[in-house]
This record gives sequence, structure tokens and C-alpha cells, in this order.
Amino acid sequence: MKRQLLRRTMLITGMTLMIGTSGMACTDCKDILADAFVQICAEPAPTSLQNFIAQVETTAASLVVAETVCPDAVGGADCAAFIVAHFGEMLSKPVGIVVSSDLGDTTELRYYGADASFVSDSNNLSGNVLAAVAAGDFDADGTDEVVAIRLAGPSESDLYYFEFGAGTLFADTSNFTNSQFTDIVAGNLDGDAEDEVVVANIKGVGDGVGADWETELVFYEPLSSSHFLDTSNRSGRFRAIALGDLDGDLALEVVAVRDARANVNAGADNDVWMHESNGSFVNDSSNRNGTFSGVDTGCFDRSGTAANIIVSNDRQFISLKGHSIAYQGSTAVGSVSNQFDSANRNGGQVAIAAANFDDDVFDEFVALVEDGANIGFLELFDESATYQSEYKAGPGLAVAVDTADLDGDFSHEVVVLWSGGNLGAGNSQIIIYDIDFSQAAGSRMSVLNSSAVFTGTGTDVAVLMQK
Repeated sequence: MKRQLLRRTMLITGMTLMIGTSGMACTDCKDILADAFVQICAEPAPTSLQNFIAQVETTAASLVVAETVCPDAVGGADCAAFIVAHFGEMLSKPVGIVVSSDLGDTTELRYYGADASFVSDSNNLSGNVLAAVAAGDFDADGTDEVVAIRLAGPSESDLYYFEFGAGTLFADTSNFTNSQFTDIVAGNLDGDAEDEVVVANIKGVGDGVGADWETELVFYEPLSSSHFLDTSNRSGRFRAIALGDLDGDLALEVVAVRDARANVNAGADNDVWMHESNGSFVNDSSNRNGTFSGVDTGCFDRSGTAANIIVSNDRQFISLKGHSIAYQGSTAVGSVSNQFDSANRNGGQVAIAAANFDDDVFDEFVALVEDGANIGFLELFDESATYQSEYKAGPGLAVAVDTADLDGDFSHEVVVLWSGGNLGAGNSQIIIYDIDFSQAAGSRMSVLNSSAVFTGTGTDVAVLMQK
């Protein structure tokens, strides 16, 4: 099975096994990638995904050190990381898109194919709100399921699990009292066959009026009714969370952006927190003025180390200016330090997503922006946070964003959920955007596919994968 998959990938990408690099002053990284495929296919199959990734990393490093890599060719800045990234893309394919939607008295999930074609919707749930969704493989069948935050009341939350496309709830957790879950991520935190779930929680209803805010992270085993870990209480509110391997140890870290204000009367004060996959606190950034509203992880460092960093977006309500902030995060370094700020943009950034939109080893990122009551748009930035003179005005307000390789071209596309605005109150739409950095600035974003407008106020979107 592994050999067939690798062979299929080589055919898709047009790689050839006839390298023919003798006499060249340097070797193109794509040729070294082809060598890596050949060598790994000839080795014994690893017994786990973690072992396979380690095998790819070792093979890539040994091949790169033996070659003079062309520095200006694709992947040349960090050829080993480029090879590992392409193997990672090969290991999964998209199976669909899920959207959570609030219908007023009821709420539902809507399922779409990877081309934004409608598949089905869930049975409506009365008197609840599905506030956020994440995708993960919770039953070790190789295909992602959906986990959704359900707000059961003003100070009560739980998790609902759904099979993709089936439209049926198959598990839920016990209600978590004194809670208001705000964001959710899923990923393999302990190296077993199933993904775990982490939620950001605001305790004490979280209005910051009658009592100060308190916040924590809550960890769940998949499909378990009760959580197995919650972190120490912190003042303020965790607003958004993300996962990423920030120190190269093949284990995911948890990143949270925190509104550090104790209550509504305090001045704007925000920071970024990093936790190990077991929930232990590692470090946090210095506090910043503004309102951090989203976070993701990616690889933006052009120093040749391909270090992972944290990207957060900043929203300043007074001047209606927003900008992106990047932090270098590493458990080895023991700090979360500011790396770059983008220029101020018109409007407040409400969500952000990092992905590889071209054929190098570095990630770029997109930001969703709201500029007034009914104006939303999508902005594109490169790995140095340089605005690409590129935006797409949306048909409504910008709500949520996710990225994945949806068309098999080894470059990521962008999935945006738009809601309200000129769609009309209570209506939403999914639009998939293609990013092409080979085009001139101003022509790099185009609409690839879109769903029909549907009834409901969209709350979140996620892409489901099959491994």
C-alpha cells in the first residue's frame, strides 16, 4: 500500500526517477525529493505515523547533506523541510467541508464536498448553538469526524460528535458547567491512533461585569464523556487556540491567544500562551495593546532554520485598524518573542489561517477582515507579512476560514465562510479561493468553487481529511 501511494504521488507530480545530476554545480531540491521517494520505498515499512515522519526527516537530512543544493531553486532555502512537507501532503486527501450554522431557535451542521457541493445537513437541534467546529479522526478509521462546541446555556457547554455526511450525532460529552467554550481544535496529542480535543473555556459565565473573567484550556480524549485535564485558571479570556509543532519534537503544542483584561473596565491587554501537548504551561508573550481574535501556526522564518512561529491577528476597535502579528515560539528557547508586525489595515481582523500557497517551504497566510457593519474581505500576505495588494470582497461578513489542498495540486486553497451582510440577515455561503503566487500581485486570488447561499447564520467552518 505504501509503495502504491508513493508511486501514485510521483506520477501526479510529474517526478522522474532518472535524476541525471552528474556534472551539475548544484542539485535542484525537487530532484533530491525524487531520490527520497525511491529510498523510502526501498526501506522497511514503519510501524506508526510518527516513525514514518522520523524516517522521512532522517532520509531527507542525509540526502541533503550529501548534495550541494541549488539555493535559488524551489525548496532550496531549506530542502529537507521541503521534502518532509511534500510527504505530509501525500498522506492525506480532503473528503469534505463542514459548516456550523445558527438558525435562531435551532442549529445544524451542513456538509459539503471538497468542491463546495452540498451533501447533507444534520438533524436540527433545538434551543442550542453550535458555536465552533473542528475535524479529527476520533475512531481511528482514517477519516475525520466532526466535533462541535454546543452552548447548552449561558454558563453550560459540551461537545457533540458527528460523522461526516451522515447528518447524525453519534456521541456527546457530559455538560461542562460554569463554562462558555469559545474555540476548539483537534489533533494527535499523545501519539495513539485517535485525535484528542482541546477547547478554550471562559469560566463564571464570562461577562466580566458582575465578576472578573477566568479562563482555562480543557482537554478531552476522543468520544470520552468527561475531560481528562484542565489547565490552571488564568485571569482574562482565551479567545482562540491552535496546534503546531513549534520545537521540532514531532509532538504538537497548544497555542492560545488571551484577552488579559480582568473585566470590561480594564484597558485592552492581550498576549499569546504556549502549552505542551500534556497541558503543561511553557511560556507566554509580552502583553500587547489591542484585541487578539485569531491564531494559527506556520513556518515563516527565512533564516534557513524553518522555525515554526505563532501568527495572531490584532483588532483595534477605536481606530478600526487591524494588523497581523507573528511570534517566534519554541519550548527550547523558553519564550514567545515578537517576530514581525504587518502594516495596519483598514478594518478589524476576525480570523487568520496559514498555509503553503506556492511551491516553496515557507507558509503564507490570509486574514479575514470586517470593515464596517456589512463589509468583509479576504487579504493575502506572504511569509514576511508583506501585504500582497490582494483582497477579495466577500458577499457578506467574514466569519471563519480554513485551508487545505482541495484539488490535489500540492498547494493549499482557502475556504471562507461568509454570513449576513449583503447576503441578507440569516444567510451564509462557502467560497473556495485558489491562490497562485506565479501570477502578478493583484491577480493571485480567484474563486475556485462556491456553495449556494443557504439559510442560517454561519458560525465556523472546517475541512475534513482522509489519511
